[in-house]
Amino acid sequence: MQCTDLSNVDLLVKAHGEHMRYVPEWGKWLIWDGQRWRTDITGQIIRWMSVIVRRKYHWSQKWAAAPDLTDEEREKREAVHKWWARSGSTTKLHAIERLARSYEGIPVGYEELDQKPDLLNLKNGTFDLKTGELRDHSPADLLTKMARVEFDPDVVAPRWDKFISEVLCGDRELIEFVRRIFGYALTGHTHEQCYFFLHGFGCNGKSTLINVIHHMLGDYSQTCAPNLFVTNGGDAHPTGVARLCGARFVASTEIEGKDKRLAEQLLKQVTGGEAMVARRMREDFWEFTPTLKLFLSANSLPHIEGSDHGTWRRIHKIPFNLTIPEEDRDNDLPYILETYELSGIFNWIFQGCQDWYRAGLQPPESSKEETKKWRGVCDPLEGYLEEATAHGKTLEEQQRTEMYAWLDVDKNNKDKSIAVSDFQTGYRSWLKSNGLDLVGGRKISGDMEAKGFTKDRVTVKSKTRYSWLGIAPVLLEAKKKKEPVGG
Repeated sequence: MQCTDLSNVDLLVKAHGEHMRYVPEWGKWLIWDGQRWRTDITGQIIRWMSVIVRRKYHWSQKWAAAPDLTDEEREKREAVHKWWARSGSTTKLHAIERLARSYEGIPVGYEELDQKPDLLNLKNGTFDLKTGELRDHSPADLLTKMARVEFDPDVVAPRWDKFISEVLCGDRELIEFVRRIFGYALTGHTHEQCYFFLHGFGCNGKSTLINVIHHMLGDYSQTCAPNLFVTNGGDAHPTGVARLCGARFVASTEIEGKDKRLAEQLLKQVTGGEAMVARRMREDFWEFTPTLKLFLSANSLPHIEGSDHGTWRRIHKIPFNLTIPEEDRDNDLPYILETYELSGIFNWIFQGCQDWYRAGLQPPESSKEETKKWRGVCDPLEGYLEEATAHGKTLEEQQRTEMYAWLDVDKNNKDKSIAVSDFQTGYRSWLKSNGLDLVGGRKISGDMEAKGFTKDRVTVKSKTRYSWLGIAPVLLEAKKKKEPVGG
């Protein structure tokens, strides 16, 4: 036999090659444990090689001591025995491990891992989220993650059903929306390009809800520090971003305070399918495409600076309006749900996943209205301009709303105009109807100019007034009489 480091690697790969892979970008070994590929943090490769060396050492010792050998044969066998004695040294073992990293069939790119968005690895098999089929775990799938739940199609979760109904105040549309959201979060798809903000004052069940899903999804779930998605004047630290790689459910809680501002550029990155740069400690930088669905929660809403459609279309606000009285709080509920109902909860969410595959998220009006109100607080003028714009709304819809002027907005058309005073009247009416603070004319003018609107003297029917250009009131065919709505 050959006595070289490479021949030793041949033996290692022959014995364990199907169960070992090396990720060069991470500088880490992955070991197949029968259910998934997990990072080797205990030196399994060295242990496997040590077992081979030890067996070969004892075998060669007996082989070299066999009787009736010629001197030449004995010398050859003793050389082999000495080789196996040297192979047990720390230097040799680590040399073999380093050679194995580049052995044919052993290296795997990190971008090849967890690349099947419709598969979810469970404790009792790999689950196809599209078909509902459970099959045996397979190393060929290159899955590194596993949820903490077993699939059992026959179990239900009555306590979970009661809990969900309680914390969402029995709102069936909102309950089904939350089910579709969590179903979407089971997958590795991200084309909805959105994130979810759970909002409500304390003792309302939102933390229990998030924690149970986080527990159930195991390796597919990550929690992150509240400040990761809050702006701090710089980019997010790459080691914090690295935690997001491969996750499908990410929760960040306690993002509190109106003085806090969300890191909107980072939120666009993680929800928009853009490649992100990350690294872990003592690693080089590498890129990954996020697969996560982000769940933020807080008792008070942070400020969002962006007023563009691209910012607000990504946000789904989920209201938690219940406050559970102290005497009705069940401190054992998380334990009960995680210990006795996890498989039933998974079945409940899987139904939401099927609904999502079929029809998408379909946010209910309650969620849309809550998000709209939040936008109105962060940028009330933009909220007004978007909500009051008549484009795409039927005449009947326009006639039903009479608390503010319907508008025709086209900044490039300077022939359109609305008197400054009429615009202020409609805007203040909208602010009042949405429970927002009224603002003065100077503030309104400054905000309009910041959005690119200009004003000038405009004469209509021999009457000259200061007017905003590129925006005009919509004349409605009112049921009783024809008149400009709002002024």
